[in-house]
Amino acid sequence: LIKIYKMNIYGYFKVHIYSNKNYGNILEIEKKYLDDFMHDIIDLKLVIHENTPFYLEMDDYIFPLKKDKLIIKNKKYYLNLDDIDDIIKYIEYGKIVYKKRYEDILE
Repeated sequence: LIKIYKMNIYGYFKVHIYSNKNYGNILEIEKKYLDDFMHDIIDLKLVIHENTPFYLEMDDYIFPLKKDKLIIKNKKYYLNLDDIDDIIKYIEYGKIVYKKRYEDILE
């Protein structure tokens, strides 16, 4: 990052890796602590969340998908990405949610 993007990154970061076997990984980087005296040290804590369910969150449900797999919560529609054959057809109509957001969906 320093050589290519000329970014001076230092301090302590917590990196969450949300992994889904069909769709890959999503990285979420959170700056936890910044030390002004050590400008050349980066400390990372990696937290790996395996088999994270990814959901497509939509405002409207207009697709010919199985309604028995659909979750409706707070005027939003959620569909597990594992239940969709071709995500490319539907991704423009919603956004992918993961991590704690999916726990809220299932409650």
